[in-house]
Amino acid sequence: MTVVDCAVVGDGIVGRFTALALAARGLRVALCGGAPGDAGSSASALSGGLVRAYSPDPDLTRLAVRSMTAVWWNCPAYRRTGSVHVVPRAALNAAVLAEMAAAGIPHRVADGPTHHPVRLDPDDCAIVEPNGGYVLAPQALDWLAERCAANEAIVTTGPVGRIDTGPGGFTLAGPDIRARRVIVTAGPGTVALVPVTGLQQRRIVYSYVRLDTDVEHTLVDTAPDTWMRPAPEQGPGVHLVGRADPRPWDRPGRRDVDDHPAGLRATEALARRLPAMSRAVYLSSVVASDMYTTSGPGRVGPAATATDGLWFMTGLSGGGFKIAPALAERAADRVMTSLERTGTLR
Repeated sequence: MTVVDCAVVGDGIVGRFTALALAARGLRVALCGGAPGDAGSSASALSGGLVRAYSPDPDLTRLAVRSMTAVWWNCPAYRRTGSVHVVPRAALNAAVLAEMAAAGIPHRVADGPTHHPVRLDPDDCAIVEPNGGYVLAPQALDWLAERCAANEAIVTTGPVGRIDTGPGGFTLAGPDIRARRVIVTAGPGTVALVPVTGLQQRRIVYSYVRLDTDVEHTLVDTAPDTWMRPAPEQGPGVHLVGRADPRPWDRPGRRDVDDHPAGLRATEALARRLPAMSRAVYLSSVVASDMYTTSGPGRVGPAATATDGLWFMTGLSGGGFKIAPALAERAADRVMTSLERTGTLR
Protein backbone atom coordinates (compact mmCIF):
# COMPACT_ATOMS: atom_id res chain seq x y z
CA MET A 1 0.00 0.00 0.00
CA THR A 2 1.23 3.48 -0.90
CA VAL A 3 0.88 6.07 1.87
CA VAL A 4 0.55 9.76 0.95
CA ASP A 5 -0.37 13.03 2.60
CA CYS A 6 -3.13 13.78 0.10
CA ALA A 7 -4.78 11.90 -2.75
CA VAL A 8 -6.27 13.82 -5.68
CA VAL A 9 -8.99 11.85 -7.43
CA GLY A 10 -9.59 12.91 -11.02
CA ASP A 11 -6.71 13.66 -13.38
CA GLY A 12 -8.26 16.36 -15.55
CA ILE A 13 -7.05 19.95 -15.69
CA VAL A 14 -8.07 20.79 -12.10
CA GLY A 15 -6.71 17.55 -10.65
CA ARG A 16 -3.28 17.90 -12.25
CA PHE A 17 -2.84 21.49 -11.15
CA THR A 18 -3.94 20.53 -7.63
CA ALA A 19 -1.41 17.70 -7.41
CA LEU A 20 1.37 20.08 -8.41
CA ALA A 21 0.22 22.73 -5.92
CA LEU A 22 0.21 20.18 -3.08
CA ALA A 23 3.66 18.89 -4.04
CA ALA A 24 4.99 22.46 -4.13
CA ARG A 25 3.99 22.73 -0.46
CA GLY A 26 6.11 19.72 0.45
CA LEU A 27 3.38 17.07 0.55
CA ARG A 28 3.49 13.54 -0.81
CA VAL A 29 0.65 13.25 -3.35
CA ALA A 30 -1.20 10.51 -5.24
CA LEU A 31 -2.85 11.62 -8.49
CA CYS A 32 -5.55 9.08 -9.28
CA GLY A 33 -7.88 8.49 -12.20
CA GLY A 34 -11.59 9.07 -11.72
CA ALA A 35 -13.38 5.74 -11.84
CA PRO A 36 -13.42 2.60 -13.98
CA GLY A 37 -15.14 3.27 -17.31
CA ASP A 38 -14.67 7.03 -17.02
CA ALA A 39 -12.24 7.39 -19.91
CA GLY A 40 -13.46 9.58 -22.73
CA SER A 41 -16.42 11.30 -21.10
CA SER A 42 -14.59 14.09 -19.29
CA ALA A 43 -14.80 17.63 -20.61
CA SER A 44 -11.12 18.48 -19.96
CA ALA A 45 -9.68 16.84 -23.06
CA LEU A 46 -12.38 18.33 -25.30
CA SER A 47 -12.62 21.75 -23.68
CA GLY A 48 -12.21 24.92 -25.68
CA GLY A 49 -9.98 26.12 -22.85
CA LEU A 50 -11.19 29.73 -23.00
CA VAL A 51 -9.28 32.12 -20.76
CA ARG A 52 -10.39 35.63 -19.81
CA ALA A 53 -10.53 37.67 -16.63
CA TYR A 54 -14.08 39.00 -16.58
CA SER A 55 -16.80 37.17 -14.69
CA PRO A 56 -19.88 38.61 -12.97
CA ASP A 57 -18.63 36.89 -9.81
CA PRO A 58 -15.76 38.86 -8.18
CA ASP A 59 -14.15 35.76 -6.68
CA LEU A 60 -14.05 33.99 -10.04
CA THR A 61 -12.46 37.08 -11.56
CA ARG A 62 -9.74 37.03 -8.89
CA LEU A 63 -9.09 33.34 -9.55
CA ALA A 64 -8.97 33.97 -13.30
CA VAL A 65 -6.61 36.94 -12.98
CA ARG A 66 -4.25 34.92 -10.80
CA SER A 67 -4.39 31.97 -13.20
CA MET A 68 -3.78 34.12 -16.27
CA THR A 69 -0.89 36.16 -14.95
CA ALA A 70 0.88 33.40 -12.99
CA VAL A 71 0.42 30.47 -15.37
CA TRP A 72 -1.46 30.74 -18.63
CA TRP A 73 0.31 33.71 -20.17
CA ASN A 74 3.57 31.76 -19.78
CA CYS A 75 2.23 28.36 -20.84
CA PRO A 76 3.31 26.95 -24.25
CA ALA A 77 -0.27 25.76 -24.83
CA TYR A 78 -1.75 29.27 -24.50
CA ARG A 79 -2.90 31.25 -27.54
CA ARG A 80 -3.31 34.99 -26.89
CA THR A 81 -5.96 35.90 -29.47
CA GLY A 82 -8.02 38.44 -27.56
CA SER A 83 -11.47 37.71 -26.16
CA VAL A 84 -14.94 39.21 -26.50
CA HIS A 85 -17.53 38.48 -23.82
CA VAL A 86 -21.10 39.62 -24.57
CA VAL A 87 -23.30 40.36 -21.56
CA PRO A 88 -26.55 42.26 -20.97
CA ARG A 89 -25.63 45.84 -20.17
CA ALA A 90 -27.78 45.75 -17.04
CA ALA A 91 -25.76 42.79 -15.73
CA LEU A 92 -22.33 44.40 -16.21
CA ASN A 93 -20.45 44.38 -12.90
CA ALA A 94 -18.56 47.67 -12.58
CA ALA A 95 -16.82 46.52 -9.39
CA VAL A 96 -15.31 43.57 -11.25
CA LEU A 97 -14.06 45.88 -14.01
CA ALA A 98 -12.44 48.07 -11.36
CA GLU A 99 -10.67 45.03 -9.89
CA MET A 100 -9.42 44.06 -13.35
CA ALA A 101 -8.04 47.56 -13.85
CA ALA A 102 -6.34 47.47 -10.45
CA ALA A 103 -4.76 44.12 -11.36
CA GLY A 104 -3.40 45.56 -14.61
CA ILE A 105 -5.63 43.51 -16.93
CA PRO A 106 -6.16 45.51 -20.16
CA HIS A 107 -9.81 45.68 -21.21
CA ARG A 108 -12.49 47.93 -22.60
CA VAL A 109 -16.27 47.87 -22.70
CA ALA A 110 -17.76 48.08 -26.20
CA ASP A 111 -21.27 49.50 -26.29
CA GLY A 112 -23.80 50.41 -28.95
CA PRO A 113 -25.64 48.39 -31.59
CA THR A 114 -22.53 47.05 -33.33
CA HIS A 115 -18.99 46.08 -32.51
CA HIS A 116 -17.04 44.69 -35.43
CA PRO A 117 -17.03 41.78 -36.04
CA VAL A 118 -19.48 40.98 -33.20
CA ARG A 119 -23.06 42.18 -33.56
CA LEU A 120 -24.56 43.57 -30.34
CA ASP A 121 -28.20 44.12 -29.49
CA PRO A 122 -29.14 47.56 -28.10
CA ASP A 123 -29.27 46.20 -24.55
CA ASP A 124 -25.94 44.38 -24.79
CA CYS A 125 -22.32 45.31 -24.29
CA ALA A 126 -19.06 43.42 -24.75
CA ILE A 127 -15.99 43.19 -22.54
CA VAL A 128 -12.97 43.10 -24.84
CA GLU A 129 -9.71 41.75 -23.38
CA PRO A 130 -6.72 41.89 -25.75
CA ASN A 131 -4.75 39.41 -23.62
CA GLY A 132 -7.57 36.88 -23.42
CA GLY A 133 -7.47 33.76 -25.52
CA TYR A 134 -7.56 30.01 -25.15
CA VAL A 135 -5.54 27.01 -24.08
CA LEU A 136 -5.06 24.03 -26.38
CA ALA A 137 -6.50 21.44 -24.00
CA PRO A 138 -4.65 18.28 -25.11
CA GLN A 139 -1.33 20.14 -25.21
CA ALA A 140 -1.94 21.64 -21.75
CA LEU A 141 -2.87 18.26 -20.29
CA ASP A 142 0.29 16.72 -21.75
CA TRP A 143 2.36 19.61 -20.37
CA LEU A 144 0.91 19.05 -16.90
CA ALA A 145 1.34 15.28 -17.15
CA GLU A 146 5.04 15.76 -17.87
CA ARG A 147 5.41 18.07 -14.88
CA CYS A 148 3.61 15.61 -12.61
CA ALA A 149 5.71 12.68 -13.86
CA ALA A 150 8.92 14.62 -13.25
CA ASN A 151 7.91 15.52 -9.68
CA GLU A 152 9.20 12.93 -7.21
CA ALA A 153 6.54 13.92 -4.67
CA ILE A 154 3.71 12.81 -6.99
CA VAL A 155 2.77 9.20 -7.66
CA THR A 156 0.29 8.64 -10.51
CA THR A 157 -2.17 5.76 -10.21
CA GLY A 158 -5.13 4.23 -11.99
CA PRO A 159 -8.84 4.79 -11.35
CA VAL A 160 -10.46 4.71 -7.91
CA GLY A 161 -13.37 2.37 -7.29
CA ARG A 162 -14.23 3.39 -3.73
CA ILE A 163 -13.13 5.75 -0.95
CA ASP A 164 -13.30 4.29 2.57
CA THR A 165 -12.95 6.31 5.77
CA GLY A 166 -10.81 4.94 8.57
CA PRO A 167 -8.79 6.06 11.59
CA GLY A 168 -6.51 8.91 10.62
CA GLY A 169 -7.41 9.02 6.96
CA PHE A 170 -8.82 7.29 3.91
CA THR A 171 -8.23 4.16 1.85
CA LEU A 172 -8.71 4.34 -1.92
CA ALA A 173 -9.74 1.00 -3.37
CA GLY A 174 -8.27 0.23 -6.76
CA PRO A 175 -4.86 1.88 -6.60
CA ASP A 176 -4.44 0.72 -2.94
CA ILE A 177 -3.65 4.19 -1.58
CA ARG A 178 -3.74 5.32 2.04
CA ALA A 179 -4.14 9.11 2.34
CA ARG A 180 -4.55 11.46 5.28
CA ARG A 181 -6.54 13.88 3.12
CA VAL A 182 -8.48 13.46 -0.14
CA ILE A 183 -9.56 15.95 -2.79
CA VAL A 184 -12.07 14.74 -5.37
CA THR A 185 -12.29 16.85 -8.52
CA ALA A 186 -15.59 17.05 -10.38
CA GLY A 187 -16.04 14.67 -13.28
CA PRO A 188 -18.41 12.01 -14.58
CA GLY A 189 -16.35 9.27 -12.94
CA THR A 190 -15.82 10.97 -9.58
CA VAL A 191 -19.25 12.31 -8.69
CA ALA A 192 -20.41 8.83 -7.67
CA LEU A 193 -17.53 8.42 -5.20
CA VAL A 194 -18.64 11.00 -2.64
CA PRO A 195 -21.95 12.59 -1.58
CA VAL A 196 -22.16 16.15 -2.90
CA THR A 197 -25.05 18.58 -2.86
CA GLY A 198 -25.63 21.43 -5.29
CA LEU A 199 -23.94 19.70 -8.22
CA GLN A 200 -25.44 18.91 -11.60
CA GLN A 201 -24.25 17.08 -14.68
CA ARG A 202 -25.28 18.00 -18.20
CA ARG A 203 -24.23 17.66 -21.80
CA ILE A 204 -22.00 20.13 -23.54
CA VAL A 205 -21.77 20.09 -27.33
CA TYR A 206 -18.47 20.79 -29.09
CA SER A 207 -18.71 21.39 -32.86
CA TYR A 208 -16.11 22.08 -35.52
CA VAL A 209 -17.21 24.34 -38.36
CA ARG A 210 -15.38 25.99 -41.25
CA LEU A 211 -15.95 29.69 -41.93
CA ASP A 212 -15.25 31.64 -45.10
CA THR A 213 -13.52 34.28 -42.97
CA ASP A 214 -11.19 33.93 -40.00
CA VAL A 215 -12.41 35.21 -36.63
CA GLU A 216 -9.22 35.52 -34.64
CA HIS A 217 -10.60 36.25 -31.16
CA THR A 218 -12.62 34.06 -28.82
CA LEU A 219 -16.28 34.86 -28.24
CA VAL A 220 -18.55 34.12 -25.28
CA ASP A 221 -22.25 34.95 -25.47
CA THR A 222 -23.81 34.74 -22.02
CA ALA A 223 -27.49 34.62 -22.95
CA PRO A 224 -27.54 31.36 -24.95
CA ASP A 225 -24.51 29.98 -23.04
CA THR A 226 -22.51 29.62 -26.25
CA TRP A 227 -18.85 30.23 -27.08
CA MET A 228 -16.41 30.00 -29.97
CA ARG A 229 -12.67 30.01 -30.56
CA PRO A 230 -10.40 29.64 -33.58
CA ALA A 231 -9.21 26.08 -34.19
CA PRO A 232 -6.33 26.41 -36.67
CA GLU A 233 -4.93 23.12 -35.36
CA GLN A 234 -7.86 21.49 -37.23
CA GLY A 235 -7.23 23.27 -40.53
CA PRO A 236 -7.62 26.67 -42.25
CA GLY A 237 -10.80 28.52 -41.34
CA VAL A 238 -11.88 25.93 -38.75
CA HIS A 239 -13.48 27.14 -35.51
CA LEU A 240 -14.63 25.29 -32.40
CA VAL A 241 -18.11 26.13 -31.11
CA GLY A 242 -19.42 25.03 -27.72
CA ARG A 243 -22.86 25.19 -26.20
CA ALA A 244 -24.45 23.83 -23.05
CA ASP A 245 -27.20 21.35 -23.85
CA PRO A 246 -30.22 21.47 -21.50
CA ARG A 247 -30.71 17.72 -21.73
CA PRO A 248 -29.21 15.81 -18.78
CA TRP A 249 -26.16 13.63 -19.28
CA ASP A 250 -27.40 10.04 -19.55
CA ARG A 251 -24.50 8.22 -21.19
CA PRO A 252 -21.82 7.70 -18.53
CA GLY A 253 -18.44 6.55 -19.70
CA ARG A 254 -18.68 7.48 -23.36
CA ARG A 255 -19.20 10.30 -25.83
CA ASP A 256 -21.88 10.78 -28.45
CA VAL A 257 -19.95 11.30 -31.66
CA ASP A 258 -21.21 13.54 -34.46
CA ASP A 259 -24.45 14.83 -32.96
CA HIS A 260 -25.29 16.85 -36.07
CA PRO A 261 -28.56 18.50 -34.86
CA ALA A 262 -26.99 19.64 -31.59
CA GLY A 263 -23.97 20.98 -33.45
CA LEU A 264 -26.16 22.97 -35.81
CA ARG A 265 -28.09 24.49 -32.91
CA ALA A 266 -24.84 25.75 -31.40
CA THR A 267 -23.77 27.28 -34.71
CA GLU A 268 -27.15 28.93 -35.24
CA ALA A 269 -27.04 30.45 -31.76
CA LEU A 270 -23.83 32.31 -32.62
CA ALA A 271 -25.03 33.51 -36.02
CA ARG A 272 -26.86 36.40 -34.36
CA ARG A 273 -23.46 37.67 -33.15
CA LEU A 274 -21.30 36.61 -36.06
CA PRO A 275 -23.09 36.76 -39.43
CA ALA A 276 -20.36 34.55 -40.92
CA MET A 277 -21.73 31.71 -38.79
CA SER A 278 -24.84 31.59 -40.98
CA ARG A 279 -22.55 30.44 -43.82
CA ALA A 280 -20.56 27.98 -41.70
CA VAL A 281 -19.86 24.52 -43.07
CA TYR A 282 -20.57 21.94 -40.39
CA LEU A 283 -17.73 19.41 -39.98
CA SER A 284 -18.33 17.31 -36.87
CA SER A 285 -19.37 17.44 -33.23
CA VAL A 286 -19.04 15.53 -30.01
CA VAL A 287 -21.03 15.61 -26.77
CA ALA A 288 -19.34 15.21 -23.40
CA SER A 289 -20.21 15.54 -19.74
CA ASP A 290 -20.04 18.89 -17.97
CA MET A 291 -20.18 19.22 -14.17
CA TYR A 292 -21.29 22.46 -12.57
CA THR A 293 -22.54 23.87 -9.29
CA THR A 294 -26.15 24.97 -9.14
CA SER A 295 -25.08 28.18 -7.41
CA GLY A 296 -22.71 29.07 -10.25
CA PRO A 297 -19.29 29.76 -8.67
CA GLY A 298 -16.49 27.25 -8.50
CA ARG A 299 -15.72 25.94 -5.05
CA VAL A 300 -13.54 23.86 -2.80
CA GLY A 301 -15.90 22.51 -0.18
CA PRO A 302 -16.56 19.55 2.10
CA ALA A 303 -17.78 16.53 0.20
CA ALA A 304 -19.81 15.41 3.20
CA THR A 305 -20.37 17.38 6.38
CA ALA A 306 -19.67 14.33 8.54
CA THR A 307 -16.31 13.58 6.91
CA ASP A 308 -13.40 15.81 7.83
CA GLY A 309 -10.47 15.91 5.44
CA LEU A 310 -12.41 15.06 2.28
CA TRP A 311 -13.06 17.89 -0.19
CA PHE A 312 -14.83 18.15 -3.52
CA MET A 313 -13.64 20.65 -6.14
CA THR A 314 -15.53 22.04 -9.08
CA GLY A 315 -14.99 24.99 -11.38
CA LEU A 316 -17.63 27.20 -12.89
CA SER A 317 -19.25 25.35 -15.78
CA GLY A 318 -17.07 25.91 -18.83
CA GLY A 319 -14.53 27.81 -16.74
CA GLY A 320 -12.32 25.05 -15.38
CA PHE A 321 -9.31 26.04 -17.48
CA LYS A 322 -9.79 29.72 -16.74
CA ILE A 323 -9.51 29.32 -12.96
CA ALA A 324 -7.83 25.92 -12.49
CA PRO A 325 -4.31 27.07 -11.46
CA ALA A 326 -5.54 29.47 -8.76
CA LEU A 327 -8.32 27.15 -7.58
CA ALA A 328 -5.67 24.45 -7.13
CA GLU A 329 -3.62 26.79 -4.93
CA ARG A 330 -6.69 27.46 -2.80
CA ALA A 331 -7.33 23.73 -2.39
CA ALA A 332 -3.70 23.06 -1.45
CA ASP A 333 -3.79 25.81 1.16
CA ARG A 334 -6.90 24.27 2.74
CA VAL A 335 -5.21 20.88 2.95
CA MET A 336 -2.15 22.45 4.60
CA THR A 337 -4.33 24.31 7.11
CA SER A 338 -6.20 21.11 7.94
CA LEU A 339 -3.00 19.14 8.51
CA GLU A 340 -1.51 21.93 10.63
CA ARG A 341 -4.68 22.22 12.72
CA THR A 342 -4.68 18.51 13.54
CA GLY A 343 -0.94 18.40 14.18
CA THR A 344 -0.36 15.81 11.45
CA LEU A 345 1.84 17.93 9.18
CA ARG A 346 5.20 16.22 9.01
